[in-house]
Amino acid sequence: MKRAKNTFVGPRVRVPRHEHSRPAGYLLNNEFASLAEVIDPKIPTRNLVELDAQQTRKLVVRRLQLAPESFQVAMIGIGLVDKHRAIAEVESDSRIGRYLIEIERYVLDALVSTVNSPRRRRTLR
Repeated sequence: MKRAKNTFVGPRVRVPRHEHSRPAGYLLNNEFASLAEVIDPKIPTRNLVELDAQQTRKLVVRRLQLAPESFQVAMIGIGLVDKHRAIAEVESDSRIGRYLIEIERYVLDALVSTVNSPRRRRTLR
């Protein structure tokens, strides 16, 4: 079966260019590793599933610090959480902070999965 020229299989997902340089894990020397480093098979890194709670908190805080000042997340029952409150909540390991960590886990997992998809790998080279 022949497909039309402009069709594609699967969703078109774009990873914003700035995400490639943002922290997404750790290098083996405990420095932050960028998304580009985490997905590079030649660079040994540790991603979220390999981190303890303190390392995860530090990673999420660092990503929030790099977010624009206009950063906000709406949470049901809590309202809008701005960048500075988000950082404070994650650092204090509050219930809201743990929710924010889970959101960031989901975002990082989606970014890594998107960049590592076979369809995406062909376009990155």
